[in-house]
Amino acid sequence: MELSRKEALAIYLSAALFVASVASAAEIRAQHEHWRKGCPGEVQIDEQGIRFIPQTSGAKAHLWEWSWQDVQRLELSADRIVVVTYDDVRWRLGADRAVRFRAATGHDFLGAYQLVRDRGDVRLVAKVADRREPALWEIPVKRLGRTQGSHGRLRAGPKRLIYESLSDNKSMTWKYTQIQNLSSLGADRLVLTTSLGQSVFQLKAPLDQTRYDELWRKIQGAQGLSAPPIVHGEETGR
Repeated sequence: MELSRKEALAIYLSAALFVASVASAAEIRAQHEHWRKGCPGEVQIDEQGIRFIPQTSGAKAHLWEWSWQDVQRLELSADRIVVVTYDDVRWRLGADRAVRFRAATGHDFLGAYQLVRDRGDVRLVAKVADRREPALWEIPVKRLGRTQGSHGRLRAGPKRLIYESLSDNKSMTWKYTQIQNLSSLGADRLVLTTSLGQSVFQLKAPLDQTRYDELWRKIQGAQGLSAPPIVHGEETGR
């Protein structure tokens, strides 16, 4: 039976709305990490915020729900998220409460990252390499650590700086608005400063001065600062 134009349009719109609703929400099988063991359930992330629905009942089955305005920081990696709230933990002398969830085997939070990557109201710490950001240039690097570093590539995009590590859970993505400062230590080290600290990269290949200047200007512009003409060796600290 042939459908009328109105019927076909109604079906199309219904399908489009369904796809949009699916694309604006994520449901991930996960475990709420307790001090001892944990409880299985489902993490739900959508336009309103984050929820955890426990699979079982009992004393250890915790139901959690936060609107985005109540999330101080969302730390997201492929297999884990940490929700840092504004709630004080008394026995930790008023430290902010951090609730941790680990993805169940065969599941991950990469789809959830796509939901929140462009949201301005989500204070996101992205411990993943953004695959959608076009690369303007990239360079092989080693990211230095307290006890052990990791190897990978530093990639600059139009809106983000990405470190894609060869090691699991070592990648990072920063929006330029999150980077407070860019500096260099000699010719082979690059230092990024954010509100969470510094990341130091040892460059395995030379970084062209033009690319460094371009990156510095992007960071300055993202902070709302008017970047003055660069005098090499002075303005950027190179």
